[in-house]
Amino acid sequence: MDLQVHFNRLEARLNLVENRFAYLQGSMPKRLDHTDWMFLEGLVSTTWQHWCHFCRSVIIQSALGGTTSNGLNLPACAAKWEEVSAAAVRIKQGRTPVPGQTNSILRYEPTWGDPMKLLDIISKLPLGNKNQLAQSFGSSIYISHLQTVRNASAHRDNQTTADVLALGPMYVVSRLRHPTEALFWLEQQTQELAYLYWLDDMRTVGSLAIQ
Repeated sequence: MDLQVHFNRLEARLNLVENRFAYLQGSMPKRLDHTDWMFLEGLVSTTWQHWCHFCRSVIIQSALGGTTSNGLNLPACAAKWEEVSAAAVRIKQGRTPVPGQTNSILRYEPTWGDPMKLLDIISKLPLGNKNQLAQSFGSSIYISHLQTVRNASAHRDNQTTADVLALGPMYVVSRLRHPTEALFWLEQQTQELAYLYWLDDMRTVGSLAIQ
């Protein structure tokens, strides 16, 4: 399968969540309340799931053999997705992958969108596009900001909120009554809303990863 197919799915999903964000913007009150926060929590979680799914799909497809958007045919280094899953699980555990070993229990797998875990997996699998994947997924620090906000929203405490506030120097910061309000911060250089900036970064990194 072409890696382009996986990127097309990501782009369609990101367009959908962006449209929902725009809908909220169009009717957003001056002061957000619990109803707005619940909506934004769902939006953040869904967006993070889309990104994790894309990362997983691209790695597995690359391992099974596929075609990049530049027409490069990748040699297979695994016979089925369960073998890639097992390798990722062992790498997550700090262990060496065992050829032919399989895993089909998805909850054992790592958080594919986590940049450190993803780059570790890429470095330890014999992928034909290893260098392209490593350069692409390692090119952005902003996507991990979505992960930080998502974690702070799921685990409401002073420490996770502090993690969000620590991102402040990279943005024009407004008041933070809930972690998801960081979506409305402005990226320092572009003055673009943080959430929209993260979506654009996903599109850029995703398009590079499949080349």
